[in-house]
Order: sequence, then structure tokens, then C-alpha cells
Amino acid sequence: MFNDETKNQITKELVIERFKFIQEKQKYLDSVLHTNMTFIVKLLVALFGLVITGISLYKNKPELMSEDSLMTILQLSSLLCCFICGIFLLMSFSNIVSWFGYRNDEVKLLDSIGGSFRRDKPKKRNFLTWQETWFILALLIITISSFTVWMKSAVVISYLLK
Repeated sequence: MFNDETKNQITKELVIERFKFIQEKQKYLDSVLHTNMTFIVKLLVALFGLVITGISLYKNKPELMSEDSLMTILQLSSLLCCFICGIFLLMSFSNIVSWFGYRNDEVKLLDSIGGSFRRDKPKKRNFLTWQETWFILALLIITISSFTVWMKSAVVISYLLK
């Protein structure tokens, strides 16, 4: 159906398109990480603002805000933070697995082409250089802190109201 030259040309074009696709997906995963970081920062600012507003309202107008209401705000904020950070932890692990898959595809593709341009297979021992690692660590710290605040909310409230 096709002669050898046409087959070679089609193969080259398909390889180039596949390489572009892989690069696009890797860029997308990087942008998702930055979007997730931005969202978590916004969430934390909003929740801290809510709790600080509740404390301020309780101290300035105790007739409008009871200590029980303040504790409920703190507990719900902590639970929301734990829940959302847990979801983002799962998403981050999923993104890492996807990135490994795309990177392995990239290495195989470049090896099949030949030539002087090569990429090394991804190594798990380089995990300290990944932004995802530090994002996951931050999420774990935030989750543990939020869980602790939720569990010890009465102690936290009494400390904050001194």
C-alpha cells in the first residue's frame, strides 16, 4: 500500500507527534502542581481568616459569638483542611505516577529513534529534588496539624482566648 519512504516519513511524523504529546502532558502535570499549591495557600488563608475573625468577634462582642460557636468554627475549619489536604495528597501521588509513566515513554521513544539526544530513566532516588516531594511533605504537616487542632480544639480555644 505504501512504499518504504512513505512509511518512514509517516513513522517520523508519528514519533514527533508522540514526543510533543508527552512533553505537553509533562508540562500539564507541572502546571497542575502549581495550581494545587495556589489553591492550598488560598484555602489556608481563608480558614485562618475565618478563625481569626471568629476569635476577634468573640473577644469584642461576646453576645454575638459563643465559645461553643467558636469551637465549632475551629473544628469544622480543621476538618475541611484535613479533608482537602487528603484529596490533594492523593492527587499528588497520582501525578507522580503519571509523570513517571510519561517520562518512561519519553525515554523509550528517544531510544527507539537513536541519535545523540538521550534522556535518562527517572530515578526514585532523586525524589528530594522534586517539587512534588516538598508539596506532599507540606500537605502531610498541614494535615497532621489540622487533625491535632481538631482533636484538641478545646485546648486550642482556651489558649487562643487568653
